[in-house]
Amino acid sequence: MSRLIKNIINTLLPSTCYMCDSFSERAVCKSCIEKFNTIYRNEKRLFLKNPPLLIQAPFVYKGVVKEMIEDIKYHGVFFAVPFFAEHLAAMIKEYEYDFLVPVPLHFLRKWKRGFNQSEEIAKEISKMLRIPVYRGVVRVKNTKTQTSLSRKERIENIKGAFKVKDDRVKGKRLAIIDDVLTTGATTIELARTLYQKEAKKVDIYTASMAEFGQ
Repeated sequence: MSRLIKNIINTLLPSTCYMCDSFSERAVCKSCIEKFNTIYRNEKRLFLKNPPLLIQAPFVYKGVVKEMIEDIKYHGVFFAVPFFAEHLAAMIKEYEYDFLVPVPLHFLRKWKRGFNQSEEIAKEISKMLRIPVYRGVVRVKNTKTQTSLSRKERIENIKGAFKVKDDRVKGKRLAIIDDVLTTGATTIELARTLYQKEAKKVDIYTASMAEFGQ
């Protein structure tokens, strides 16, 4: 079923809570949200010391969260996008940023999928916090999927994958936005690329993060 048909159905018919399957206007209904937040904890992980590169995520990538992310990423069902955007916005608003930078897809992959899930999340955060989305980063290397690769292979696979098209990031504070992080190879490479263009500060925010060892 095409993304367009899926989104039309999701718009016209009542949606259900991911946890209890009751009709809900939100991905997780009011009755389940308190329980949900006790199950899925906030995660922080320091990747680099110089410059310091800290990534933050509201949820661990497992269970219902994994199901929600996969619905967005592989099925083009955006029902959970505002939910993740709200939780990320709550973290991001504690700091000052000039731009949100969604992790870009190669144009062939975006054309095939029809959208970039990280950009969809970034657009929702932008509406909430009035921080512009910077679309000046392109993925110039059509890398093979990172899923089946080791950490070392992922780092090599993603090396040189990004290019910044202009100088608007120079001296700016940037928040990278992604949907899920496992080893961090992709977001670290993007952050390094942005620092090479003289960004002042780069932080990483992802809707979910794999637990250590995954």
